[in-house]
Amino acid sequence: MFSLASAVCVRLFFTARSLAEGSDELDGAVAAATRVSETLKSTDGSDAAIDTVFVAARTVFLDGGWSECAESEAEYRITADLTASDEAAGRLLSGVVAVSAADGEEIYALEFTRFYPAREAAA
Repeated sequence: MFSLASAVCVRLFFTARSLAEGSDELDGAVAAATRVSETLKSTDGSDAAIDTVFVAARTVFLDGGWSECAESEAEYRITADLTASDEAAGRLLSGVVAVSAADGEEIYALEFTRFYPAREAAA
């Protein structure tokens, strides 16, 4: 009876630990996606300003501590699928910022939209 109770307790411990690790990963992904989308929304909307956020191919690589790193050291990647439409009234920037694990499994995705009136919008 004691060994059965011990086995159940050990199983519960490992299940709880696994859930906590998944929660930490999701928290990190939400924070990273929010940080990138807020940075994009704070620009003037120009292609040049957007390119300062994403240097190459609209992808940022992150290590296990959620800091930017080289692709070869990445445990996570943030990608942005952006669409900009220019009208006389201004520019509409919308997109999806997605955070994925190194194996390509998506952890979190965040949609955003920002309108830049013509007086603010830069081409």
